[in-house]
Amino acid sequence: MKKLFILLSVLTINFHSKAQDKINLSELVKEVKNQKSLYYFAEIPAEKNIEDRLSGTFEITDTSNLDLLQLPIKISSDNYQYYLIKNLDILLVIRSYAHIKNPVN
Repeated sequence: MKKLFILLSVLTINFHSKAQDKINLSELVKEVKNQKSLYYFAEIPAEKNIEDRLSGTFEITDTSNLDLLQLPIKISSDNYQYYLIKNLDILLVIRSYAHIKNPVN
């Protein structure tokens, strides 16, 4: 009985995440205490072609005071998203919903 419950729970979670690939950002921001836990900045790796992985391009002026709600993005359920900040030549990396809800220590 316990195994059946676990199996049904996993299937329900899997179905829910497949049915809703993009998570509403404003709802997620209400859930988390700090918006900064949703993203980080990274240098553009010189050895990798990032063009295929980019979800978009932005220009921002202040990385210390970024408000994600001002950007046209949604949180992906399973995949990190990468945005080029072209005026600063860095990447804005948006964590996946799965990582936000269950961070790896």
